[in-house]
Amino acid sequence: MPRDGQEIHSYDERMSWQHIRIARFGGPEVLELVEQSTIPEPGPGEVRIKVLAAGTGFTDSFIRRGRYPDFKGPLPFTPGYELVGVVEKRGSGVAALHEGQLVADLCVTGGYAQYVIRPAPSLVPVPDGLDPAEAVCIPLAYLTASRCLPAIAAYRAEPPSSSSAHRGQSAPQYSISRAILA
Repeated sequence: MPRDGQEIHSYDERMSWQHIRIARFGGPEVLELVEQSTIPEPGPGEVRIKVLAAGTGFTDSFIRRGRYPDFKGPLPFTPGYELVGVVEKRGSGVAALHEGQLVADLCVTGGYAQYVIRPAPSLVPVPDGLDPAEAVCIPLAYLTASRCLPAIAAYRAEPPSSSSAHRGQSAPQYSISRAILA
């Protein structure tokens, strides 16, 4: 929208943005606020998301302390296991999402940022009317439930013997399965 011969933008891609960084594992004191000079650009198959909400939970604290088995670095990194935000810009080849669309992602790291670049296939549309702060709680809870339900079904079909107690389940999955069936 030109005004007096100048184009007006809601933001300037050269403006700074912030994210949380961890350079060493530890308690909350290792969280650092870092400012970047330019907003990142999405590559082919990627989108830039303006983050509206990031989950802060049990898994994030384990990752921050270096005690999460599926993530040990490299350092430094930006924590944030799950996020909800608005697709702000699409890279080439992205057709399934549109700019302005609200999406969620279970990214494992990277969510504690104002902007993130994510592969388009990893994003899930957030239904209209769902608050971003509520929607961000869904991805990890859904994943946990989707992993536990088959374990419960398997347990009901064939309760484990003491020699095959877990049958590939993690200890929390096994415990939840047992508690639900009790």
